[in-house]
Amino acid sequence: MYQSPKGDATFCLLERDARIIQGATPKLAKTLSHKYSKLSVDEVKTDLQSNHGRALSRGYIQKVSETVGALAQAKEEHWHYVTPALEATVSIGLDGTTIYLREQGYRIAMVGTLALYDDAGERLYTTYIGASPEYGKASFLERMCQEIAHTKQLYPDTLYIGLADGATDNWSFLKQHTAIQVTDFWHATEYLAQAGEVIFPA
Repeated sequence: MYQSPKGDATFCLLERDARIIQGATPKLAKTLSHKYSKLSVDEVKTDLQSNHGRALSRGYIQKVSETVGALAQAKEEHWHYVTPALEATVSIGLDGTTIYLREQGYRIAMVGTLALYDDAGERLYTTYIGASPEYGKASFLERMCQEIAHTKQLYPDTLYIGLADGATDNWSFLKQHTAIQVTDFWHATEYLAQAGEVIFPA
């Protein structure tokens, strides 16, 4: 452990080389953030105490998980998912929702998929891409373009199908990258259900 003659902060080589996160080993940090992504902080606290014999505070669980999330978010734009080489048709899907943020107003949260399907229509593999709420969709669409370009290197000659709801900007994006565009099943059936009520009133 090193410290300047003036005092101040200390520097620990072991912590740097062992990738310690907020005092947690990489394995503990992974465990905490994984559990916290699926459970409430109180449930994580109880689980750790009951099943792992670790008594950790709520604040510590949250702090470690937030740090792991920040690290992942900072590196995510530079990561590429390993897409398998298969005989497949590629579906590119988009969907989003508007979320009200207290200090920023309404922003759009987006999710995208690149899915591989066999000749029988069975889904073989899917890459999921999500984006934090932002004004417009610029950073999300940039990441989608990167993943699409990566997929087209593996599958340059296959059929690309676009899948989305009725939002106009989704279609304008998908038309650039796909040969066929289809309204997704769930959005289409919403309208069919409404039409059914009119045609066949109870």
